[in-house]
Amino acid sequence: MKKILSLIVFSFTLNLSIAQTCGAGSFTLTNQTAVNNFVATYSGTCNTVDNLYITGSVTDLSGLSFLTTINGYLRIYNAYSLTSLNGLQNITLIGDYLQIYNGDSLTDLTGLNNVASIGTYLDITYNDSLINLNGLDVLSSVGTDVTIDNNTSLTTLSGFTSLSTIGNNLYIYNNAALTSINGLNALNSIGGYLNISYNPSIININGFNTLTTIGGNLSITSNSSLTDIDGLNNISTIGTQLSISNNSALININGLSGSTTIGTNLNIQSNDALINIAGLSNITTVNGTLYIYNNDSLQNLDALNISTIENLQIINNDALLNINGLSVSSINNNVTISGNISLINIDGLSNNTSLGAVTISNNTSLPNVDGLSNLVIADGSFYLSNNGLTNINGLNALTTINGNLNIQSENSLPNLNALSNLTTLQSNIYISANTSLTSISGLSNITSSYGNLVISDNTILNDISGLNFSNSTGSITINNNDGLIDFSGITASDSFSANVTITNNDALIDITFLENTVYIEGDLTITDNTTLDECCVVTNFTSGQSYINGSIVLSGNNTNCASLAAIITYCNISQADSDNDGVIDSNDNCNSADNPLQEDTDGDGIGDACDNCPTLANPSQTDTNGDGVGDDCEASGSINTGSGNGGVGIGTTDPKSLLEVKDGDVFINNIHRGVILKSVSGKCFRYQPDETGQLLGKQITCPDI
Repeated sequence: MKKILSLIVFSFTLNLSIAQTCGAGSFTLTNQTAVNNFVATYSGTCNTVDNLYITGSVTDLSGLSFLTTINGYLRIYNAYSLTSLNGLQNITLIGDYLQIYNGDSLTDLTGLNNVASIGTYLDITYNDSLINLNGLDVLSSVGTDVTIDNNTSLTTLSGFTSLSTIGNNLYIYNNAALTSINGLNALNSIGGYLNISYNPSIININGFNTLTTIGGNLSITSNSSLTDIDGLNNISTIGTQLSISNNSALININGLSGSTTIGTNLNIQSNDALINIAGLSNITTVNGTLYIYNNDSLQNLDALNISTIENLQIINNDALLNINGLSVSSINNNVTISGNISLINIDGLSNNTSLGAVTISNNTSLPNVDGLSNLVIADGSFYLSNNGLTNINGLNALTTINGNLNIQSENSLPNLNALSNLTTLQSNIYISANTSLTSISGLSNITSSYGNLVISDNTILNDISGLNFSNSTGSITINNNDGLIDFSGITASDSFSANVTITNNDALIDITFLENTVYIEGDLTITDNTTLDECCVVTNFTSGQSYINGSIVLSGNNTNCASLAAIITYCNISQADSDNDGVIDSNDNCNSADNPLQEDTDGDGIGDACDNCPTLANPSQTDTNGDGVGDDCEASGSINTGSGNGGVGIGTTDPKSLLEVKDGDVFINNIHRGVILKSVSGKCFRYQPDETGQLLGKQITCPDI
């Protein structure tokens, strides 16, 4: 009988040692009565539940000691009166999710002492009285995420002494009293992110001494008392992004000295006390963007040995003097150096012959861009703005910009001569608000087509020679350049693809560059150029000589260019061409004779065709005896002016010239002969009629030679 009884007891014990599920589905215990009823129903009959939720007014879990396995979730949440987890001490496995949430009376996690593995998430959040994590001592692995968040009394992570593997992310957030990470000394691998943020009392993170690999991001953010990150020394690989930001007491980042590769971005931002980044000395590759941003005490980038990055952004580091330590040989995309008010050189970029978009702006102490002396191609826009540049000689090698060229508010820059090797530009040109700029002739070798051209607010610019308007496929805007007088030296265009706007250039007096323009696709706007008084070229578009598809806008210029009506009235007079030789009267040196070549042998301002003494300067044209030969020639004594005295008379005995035929014709019946006359320069021409009666002059050897 005793043997039979012993066999029954053994069989019963064996059955309990094998997982027995307490019913199907989830159990929610919302008060102590529910706990007691659950114990009364299942204790001794099973040891496993699928999901167990404990919440509400529960105070005692001791009766749950028969449980050993949670297949799915174990959630203990909003159980404000629960002071202990005793009763859960025989649970060894949680298949899915363990959450300890809003347990205001818990001071530690004693009771979970035998949990060795959690299938997915561990969430310990908003437990205001929790001081430590004691009770999780045998936990060795968590399948996905661990979150330690907003536990206001938590001072240490002790209790995680066996945790070696986290499958995905570890978040340590907003734990106001946490001073250290001690307790994670066994952790060697995090599959995803490590994020330590907003823990204002933490002073070090030495508890990560065995951690070697982070599969995702490493983010250490807004820990206001953290002075170093030495506990990360053994991390060699960071799978994605490294971000060290807003740690106001952080002095150095030497704890990253073991890291060699950053999977995506490296972000060092807003660490006010950081004086160097020597801890990055072993990182050679950043497969993303290097951000150095808003670190007020950082003076240099010495010790960096990064050879390759995708993008570079160095922004608003007030004490940064140079970037010499950068020495990156390959930046595959964009570079932004901006708002570093103490920066005096960018020589750390000198190894680069090709970059993406380049922005150098608001570095008010930067006198030059010599660090770009080897740059040949900018494969994006190139932007210089509000630096202290006195020259851009460092751009002498630049030949190609595959984007916009924007030079703005460089108030000490006198010229753009260093861009003389720039031949290719793919987008727009903006040259604006450069108060010392006098010349932009450095752009004269651009041969490619580009988009819009904007020359604006350059107060003493007086020379835009070298610009080729015919290369622009967009709008032309010349605005508010107070020193600009004319467009001399430009290459004009016979057509414009968009608007042409010329406004607020106070010294401008000449827009004749439009003379050969036959077509404007957009509007022609000429306004508020207060000195501009001659706009007759505009009448080409009203007369049909040239065509405009848009509107002509005129206002605010000087009197004769104030409106289209004023232009037409003025130009009908000022552009008159009495002799129809193509030279207007105001410019014609002989209005009474067709002389399109405007010959003036003696240089007296009177064209040879009108000059009564063409070989001797006599601007007064005085001819006292009215014989058509100027007094100065007749009185010179050295110029043979012929004779006006009587000579041979035919039909008269009183000839008034060397030959006078009074009644009749002079008939030359040989078609090879004619009347020979000598020009001012001594050339001889024989004049003969054509078949319409027009005299044709043919140059011959003078008979007197």
